Amino acid sequence: MLKVKDVVKHEIKYSDITRINSKSIKYTGGWMLIYGQSKKPLRLMVTIKDVGLMIKRIKLEIDAIDQSHVYQESKLNKFFKTAYYADQSWQRSSYFMPKFFIILVSQMILALILTIVNENEFIGFIFIMAMMVTLFAYIYVEYFIYAKNIRKQPENLDWDILPYDEDLAVKRLKIAWQLGAIATAIAVVISLLL
Repeated sequence: MLKVKDVVKHEIKYSDITRINSKSIKYTGGWMLIYGQSKKPLRLMVTIKDVGLMIKRIKLEIDAIDQSHVYQESKLNKFFKTAYYADQSWQRSSYFMPKFFIILVSQMILALILTIVNENEFIGFIFIMAMMVTLFAYIYVEYFIYAKNIRKQPENLDWDILPYDEDLAVKRLKIAWQLGAIATAIAVVISLLL
């Protein structure tokens, strides 16, 4: 019996599943519709906690009862990789997001104070650039490095994803928020010189 705990009050017996349709935007988002006896399908989205593991379990349970005809292997595998990437991304975000918000709020407060004190609207632009540096550093680390790692998984590991190196992730994300802090310091210095 497939139960999605704390998300919806919907249950489907694995043997009652008639079709699984999954759609994904590679390493960005997506959903999976599970059709059963009811008219309304069960929708799983990548925002559900540990959805990658849930999808893997659904596949294994369906395969165990010889119902693999209800899904397309390639589409389900693509969605699984996107969902698993989302699971890992949320784990990394818990480290980075508090620091990112502190830097972002600091940048906004400093921009506001220095713009009022110096009566120079150009200061706002300088801090917008500092915010962009912080944002792009995070996007580069998160999307371009880690999505690339998921893409490079060996083919024989289709339904297993190698875990990311947490120490390396912390180190990379630390560099990203340090770039944001440096960009903020540079924006303050430039603002004081204007």
